[in-house]
Amino acid sequence: MVEKFEPHIMTLDLIMPGLDGFQLCKNLKADPATKGIRIVAITGDSTPGSAAKIIRLGAEVCLSKPLVKVELLAAVGL
Repeated sequence: MVEKFEPHIMTLDLIMPGLDGFQLCKNLKADPATKGIRIVAITGDSTPGSAAKIIRLGAEVCLSKPLVKVELLAAVGL
């Protein structure tokens, strides 16, 4: 679906049923067709280890839940 829609940026929750956000981010960044998508990760598990791991996998930033609108807008450049 991502390849069909071709987003420039996406938010990605780290904890999802089935394929977690870490694996999805890794897959997106490994695929030449999707590696340029900017990823803003979101998590309720705001441990430094989780944030560091998702950044290593290619996300630009990892925001904690509940989201603060100003932080999200700043992360996407608005």
